[in-house]
Amino acid sequence: MSTPRYREIAIALRSRILEGEYPVGSLLPTEEELCDLYSVSRHTVREAIKCLLEDGLVSRKKRVGTRVESLGRSYSQTLASISDLVHFAERHVRQLVSIAPVTLNAAQAKTFDAEPGSEWLGIETLRLEQAQEATRPVCWTKVLLAPAYGDIEPLITRQPRTLISELVEQQHHQPTLEISQRIDVTLLDERVSALLEGKPGAAALEVLRHYWGMQGQLLLVTRALSLPGKLAIHSLLRNSGRE
Repeated sequence: MSTPRYREIAIALRSRILEGEYPVGSLLPTEEELCDLYSVSRHTVREAIKCLLEDGLVSRKKRVGTRVESLGRSYSQTLASISDLVHFAERHVRQLVSIAPVTLNAAQAKTFDAEPGSEWLGIETLRLEQAQEATRPVCWTKVLLAPAYGDIEPLITRQPRTLISELVEQQHHQPTLEISQRIDVTLLDERVSALLEGKPGAAALEVLRHYWGMQGQLLLVTRALSLPGKLAIHSLLRNSGRE
């Protein structure tokens, strides 16, 4: 899957911000100047700026322009739809830490809401953000993949910006219908804290997700951990009427 042009421009602008070419408080070039610079349409430039707005790097004001507000040392993930997860994956490269079959013991089964003794493919990954020619970990994730989809293992390394659920859909034509999500707070153990460049025993955001297929089957389960300030999750609640 090729990266859309507007996201390539957003990445380039983010790099220029991080490198100090556009310092905090300064204005980015105008839309017209960015169109000329990258040889694209105004629509493409506006979509790129939208990515920066979502990350909290810039703000926009009519008749003022686009102002740099932050160096982006924390990352914001808006979860209103499955496509938002896809967007996050495309902007944060996946690094494979380990992959091996897993037979769930009672504690693991409780954590992942799965059957004790069941066999899954266990995948451990880090999501990384590029910053000033270096990478910083944004979150650590443990994935349990249902045995029927274990043949996607080679694609996990080959396509590091594609969600594992998307790889399941590509290989098996099994799209994700819905994701159930539980958010909690936990303490980091020594191993995960080292991978996240944190301290053992530090508080971390824990997000447990179950991915369900079109026939109601469980495709995979993920448990993601991130340090405070690294990742924020926003939800929008709507009033559906009085009961």
